[in-house]
Parts: sequence; structure tokens; C-alpha cells
Amino acid sequence: TRAVNATSAATMAAALALLLTPILLYGGVRNVVIFGPPGVGKGTQSKHIAERWGLCHVSTGDLLRAEVASGSRRSKRLAADMKNGVLVPDRVLLRLVRQALDGEQCQSSGWLLDGFPRTEAQALAMVRSGLVPHEILVLNASAAVAAARVLQRAAAARRAGGAVRADDTEAAVATRLQAYTATQRGVLGALTSFLRVHVIDGERAVAQVSGAIDAALE
Repeated sequence: TRAVNATSAATMAAALALLLTPILLYGGVRNVVIFGPPGVGKGTQSKHIAERWGLCHVSTGDLLRAEVASGSRRSKRLAADMKNGVLVPDRVLLRLVRQALDGEQCQSSGWLLDGFPRTEAQALAMVRSGLVPHEILVLNASAAVAAARVLQRAAAARRAGGAVRADDTEAAVATRLQAYTATQRGVLGALTSFLRVHVIDGERAVAQVSGAIDAALE
């Protein structure tokens, strides 16, 4: 346990050193993580943030769905994990995120990362790999509200004749919410010691949440 704690402390110290030299490492750009349970509105707010603040929006959900659609060697396993609401292996997510954030647009304008990290191990791996955010937006909502929103989203898609996300089912959202509850403390504990943290009430109307986010990022 002491060895693990020492490793975590060393990782955090290294991350703090990176944050103290943003001009050299990031060219003065802003890197942000948006965090919260499924259904809290991360996707909706990410679109607003990307447009309002000129950030490159990277959604792990979009990355994974694109990987599944590509028909790659691991696509069937990823599709099954996503359908069941199971967390995708860390190494797979980190590779996809790393590739996306290394793109020219994200490097030049700064990035907004939606859906990663989801576990303490992912948070530590992210920092070790040099992907160090400056701020984290934490959108809060109760499990009941989050679950209801996900199921409403699925129902709306069906009514419109559109595609329903594979993980927008009652069983999958219950699994995803359980995973979020079990891991959120570890993620926040790993990151909030050296990041600017903005906690937002995600149960309010979309425009109110957007306004609160803009005020936090000013």
C-alpha cells in the first residue's frame, strides 16, 4: 500500500510540475475534463463549451462507436462491453484518447475531454502519459435523474426513427451508474489535488447549466 501511495504521490507531483509550466508545454492553451454520471448532459454541454471557448471536443463515446464501426479486430468485444454498460479496458481507451488529443486541432486550440478518465487507474495513466488537464468540470445529478434522462433520450430517438445507443437501456444504464458511483471518488481524488475544480448542478435546465459553466471558466 505504501508503494502504491508513493507512486501516486510521485505522479501527482510530476503533474503539478507540468501545470506550473503551461506556456512551454501547452502554448498557453486550456485543457479541460468534463466529468459526471451518464445522463447528466456532458455531451450537450460539451458542444456548448467547444463552441463558446474554442476547444477541441473529444468524446470517448464517439471514439469507441467509431472504433466499433471500423470493424477492427477488437470491435466485436468493444461492442459487447458497450452494450452491457461495462467499462472498456484502460489500455484501449488511453490509446484512442491519446491519438485524438495528439491531433493538430487539439494541440493548437486546447481540448475538452468527455468520458475519460472514468477510474483512478485511468486518471493516473493519463497523467503519466503527459495528458494533463488544467481544469475539471464536475456535473452532478442524482442516479434517479440521470437514469430517467438516459431512458428519455432513448425513447426520443425511437420516436424520431433514429438510432438508439446500445447502452441506453435500463439494464445498461443501471450498470453504468453503479460503475460511476464506485469509481467517482477515486477519479476525483486523483485529479482534484492539483486541478481547478468546478462543481456544477447538472439537474438544472440546459441553459442554466451552460451559464454556470461559462461563469466557472471565465
